[in-house]
Amino acid sequence: MGYMDIKVIAYLDMKEDEKVKALDYMRVNDELQDDYIKDCIDSKIYDKGRGMFFAFNEGDIVGKGFLVMETLKLLECAYIHKVSAINSYFENTVGNSSNYIEQGILQIVGRLKAFGKENGAVDIRLGFSDNPSQLKLMELFKNKDGYKKAYRSFVMKLDDNRRDLENEILELRDIKELSIEEYINIYNDSFEGAPHRSFMGDLEALEAFEGKDGVSHFIVWDNGVKIGFLDFYIDIERGIGKFDLGIVKYKRGMGYGKKILETAIQYLVRNKLKVELIVLEPNTVAYEMYKKRGFKIKSIMGHWIKLSI
Repeated sequence: MGYMDIKVIAYLDMKEDEKVKALDYMRVNDELQDDYIKDCIDSKIYDKGRGMFFAFNEGDIVGKGFLVMETLKLLECAYIHKVSAINSYFENTVGNSSNYIEQGILQIVGRLKAFGKENGAVDIRLGFSDNPSQLKLMELFKNKDGYKKAYRSFVMKLDDNRRDLENEILELRDIKELSIEEYINIYNDSFEGAPHRSFMGDLEALEAFEGKDGVSHFIVWDNGVKIGFLDFYIDIERGIGKFDLGIVKYKRGMGYGKKILETAIQYLVRNKLKVELIVLEPNTVAYEMYKKRGFKIKSIMGHWIKLSI
């Protein structure tokens, strides 16, 4: 038995019995809920299963990986994530068969990378979370051709003794004062040129307008001018509030970063919440601004590898 026995298939192209195995793999091996699995398959994120790849060895699934399809052509960036291997690989009980599992993972990422390029990607990024099994999988790629650079995303928390007001704050207005189209334009413009771009489509905007428990969306204003956005994510049970912010392109470099940051901090402090945020390592301007304001790294959220085209 050799590596030629490994077969990598997109969910959309599977036979019915293979789809059953893929569903069981996600449900049992990855411990994903049925509703979440259904959303993955039905959504535009992975193009109805076209971006969901699984590796089979002798009819059994040994691993999987997903490619974000929804934003691929717009951002010209392929984000590969949710890579996993069969649990026995991490339990050191598979012996020599670990080679086939590793080869399956490498072939999945190779196929996803090629698939991204076929669909217009000029930038390929491979993401892992910070748990031991994910870090073990990430090691498979560090000495391979095409590995360029890794960077991390951090959860940072604000020290209690640095909560005094340090900058003027700006006006917050609910996104529902705008049309969905205006909100989408502000959000997407705010991420233009960012180290790790994001994109909001019609469905995400509609969900934001409909509302979700613990999540609030605001447009930031200064003297009647729209500056950017602030999104808050509140965990009442833990007493923690996180936020995401963005500044529209033509207002950058004018000191609004510190003002929006202060606006977010004061909003959460007034609600008696601990203040946390997520930042990417390459976003050095924001990272240094957060450190200066009193934020410290609480944990590593994830790791991203830039793969060469």
